[in-house]
Amino acid sequence: FSLPAPDITWAAVVDQVLKENRLTEGPAAVKIMASLGGRPTPPYDHTLVVTARPYRHRLDGLGKSGLDLAVYPHPRLTPTADHKTMNYLYYYLAGKWAAGRSRDEALIMNPDQTVSETNTANILLIHEGAVTVPRSPAALPGITQKLALECLSDRGYTIRPAAVRLEDCFAAAEMLLTNALMGAVPVLSIDGRSTGAPSNLCQEINGYLGMNKYK
Repeated sequence: FSLPAPDITWAAVVDQVLKENRLTEGPAAVKIMASLGGRPTPPYDHTLVVTARPYRHRLDGLGKSGLDLAVYPHPRLTPTADHKTMNYLYYYLAGKWAAGRSRDEALIMNPDQTVSETNTANILLIHEGAVTVPRSPAALPGITQKLALECLSDRGYTIRPAAVRLEDCFAAAEMLLTNALMGAVPVLSIDGRSTGAPSNLCQEINGYLGMNKYK
């Protein structure tokens, strides 16, 4: 015998967590985690966890207009990269490696030395009215990236997935990173070499996303 699931929405759960943590004023980062239990049949013992913490935009904390990258020397290819999981040791180590070199993000490469993503974000290259999305055999498809592409498509940009080499990043007019917390932010350099100068494109994308940072 099992009781029916309570009639509750995620919006109500998140609202309660924010209230209990006194985070109803100002920006907050909310994380929803689901873990598989050990029972393959009902009653299941899956676990759902919702947490919240104060959030300060990445660029505010750094006091910069964009992010500096470093090419991580250990290419990545694993099927788990296609999914949002708690198995993020590789990305954690990549981020620590970048921080140890006074860089903000690690640029993750595929085994064939094409560009994949960074340790926390997706990549978009802007050049001559087109947006190139790095093609990768395994990379997490970002929701924010999808919305950013919708925004750019609405503005007349052509969207094209393609294999991206490191030199393509420098040849592009602009290189952007996207994730759910930052929105869209510009890349300033890779391994100390400057990338294309940022325009107002991040402001437009973040306005489309409803984020306040670049409005």
